[in-house]
Parts: sequence; structure tokens; C-alpha cells
Amino acid sequence: MIFSTTYPPKSSRPAMGGYRYFFNGQEADNEVFGEGAFHAFEYRMHDTRIGRFWSVDPLAGKFPWWSTYQFAGLMPTWYRELEGLEPNYNGSYNGQGAHAPILDENNNPLPNTENQAWIWNNSTWNKAEVAVVYETMKSIFTRANPRYLKNVEIAINLHGSSFGLDSYESICHFLSQVGHESQGFTKVEESFNYSVAGLVSTFSKYFYVGTPVEGKKDAALYGRTTGQSAKEEEIANIVYGNRMDNGAKEGYLYRGRGLLQLTGKSAYRGFTEYINSTFTNNTDDFVKSPELVKTDQYMVLSAMWFFKKHVVDKIDVNNASVREVTKIINGGYNGLEDRESKYEQLKSILK
Repeated sequence: MIFSTTYPPKSSRPAMGGYRYFFNGQEADNEVFGEGAFHAFEYRMHDTRIGRFWSVDPLAGKFPWWSTYQFAGLMPTWYRELEGLEPNYNGSYNGQGAHAPILDENNNPLPNTENQAWIWNNSTWNKAEVAVVYETMKSIFTRANPRYLKNVEIAINLHGSSFGLDSYESICHFLSQVGHESQGFTKVEESFNYSVAGLVSTFSKYFYVGTPVEGKKDAALYGRTTGQSAKEEEIANIVYGNRMDNGAKEGYLYRGRGLLQLTGKSAYRGFTEYINSTFTNNTDDFVKSPELVKTDQYMVLSAMWFFKKHVVDKIDVNNASVREVTKIINGGYNGLEDRESKYEQLKSILK
């Protein structure tokens, strides 16, 4: 309805006069390209035929993570446009985070409350100790999938405390680690589309190239080449088979999913038990339906469970270094500089 047609459809309009105001409550300018094709926002014009504005957002310099021509953050079901300026949330869903001052009875901001955290839940704004805000994360993880960040905002704001994410330090550690592991909130499922060289580099314990090595597989038979696609399922079964409670051919079935790549049948079983004991009436079984872990509902909860189990329950996360947390999550220190940078950025703007 936004991009190629007018709204409401002509057949549903009153016989006399028609509608003057259209999508997003803005006035239609029918003299330019016909009825309903052009909407006059205060600061710029929106062309419904192509679904974008004709001019740059006047506040583009303040929001570098948005395209200068996008409409409603490319998510019109979640966002609205305020007079053709930057996207704004409409506060219609539970889990939205915000920072805003507390107002007195005359709607004047109280001193020293400009950074008060708020969470929208049960149809009202609630004061909170910590609130994760979509725009904050987007300013740091600029390439992130908007839907993934929205899921993160909702999950942490509504359920973070159940997983030990109830302080600035714990949330900053979680976001910096998950952001790196998910390649900037862009990946929720493990890929085994390795080239021959990449296969040996990543899984040298299981594959060789060139001279045969006893106990290892020839990477040239499994990795991606010019004339061959990677044999992803077979690779996963070699790497993960007969480990983590997986059967010999279950490695691919229980490959990494979710924002922290939940891996192995034992982890899928543990996540199932925790979720069903924590959330009343939840009966989802991730062993029987492992693909659920990468869905909107569970991509963040699975990462929060893993972080709780391996970090929050094992160390004092509020006083831990990024290096210490990275060792637990990564098994080494890959990407430590990026994780440390993201952690410091988050700490500076979440408060």
C-alpha cells in the first residue's frame, strides 16, 4: 500500500469529497502526479509510487546510520515519520526502550533526570534502571539487520533481568559479544559454505589439503571450488557429529543458530528446559524443532540463556574485563579489539 497504490483504495472512499489526508496522516497533493501519489510532509514530499522522499532528510547529519532518502526506517509497521524528519517509534509495542526526563505536574522536566530510562510495557511507560534503545544500538552497529536489533531491544527490556542482564556492565558485555559473534547483528544461522582453503583454515583438526593425513578428510572433496558447491551438511556432520550429544549425522541439524550460535543437541536441550521452566505455558521443544532458535522469538533469548549459563553464572560480570568475557564466549581472543571498542561505545551512551 505504501509504494504503488493509494490508501484507502478508491472503491472504499466516500462518494463525495474523498479523503484529504492519507498515509501517516499527511495531506495528499493530487496536482503533481495524480490522486494519492504525492504526500505533502512539512519538510519534504513523499512519493508513494517509489516509496521514498524526493529530498534529503533535513536532519540527516544527526542520524548517520539512516539512508538520507529512507522512509520510516524502512520499517513502516514499526515506525512513523515526524513531519518528514527522522523515524520515530509509535510506542505501540511492548519492549520499546527510551531515555527521557521525568516531568512534573506541569509537564516541565525535573532537574537531573534527562537520562531516565523507560520501558513501554502493559500499555504504559515504566521507569527502569536500564533501558536498551534501538537507536543507540543502530548508531554503533550500523550494518545490523533492523529486525534483529528490534528483537534485541524487546527481549532485553522485557526479560533481561531473568537472565542476569540487569546492569549497564552486564548489558554492555552481552551486546558487545553478541554484536561481534553475529557479525554486527547480521547472522542468526551458522554457514558451512567454506572454500577448500577456508575449510582447512577453520577446521584443521578434521580436514587436510594436499598430502593425506591419517584421521582427516580431504578438504578438496568437501569445500567450495569453481566447479563444486560446498557440501555443507556433510562438513557439519564431520565437525559436529558424535559430539555435544549429537549423533553421527546430527551435526548439521544442531548447527549454530541464534545470535550467539547455539550449537549441539545438548545446548538445544538445555535451552528447552530453561525456557519451559522460566516462561509459563511455553512448551516449545528445540530438540524436536531446532529451527525455532533462529526465529524472532528465540534468536535473542537463546543468546541470553547461553550468556547467563556461561558468563553470568560463572563470573562477576559487573567487574569482569572484556578480555575475560571474550575468553569464555570465543574460547580465545578472536576479535578482542572490536569487542572492547563496542563495549566502550555502549557504556558511553547507554547511560
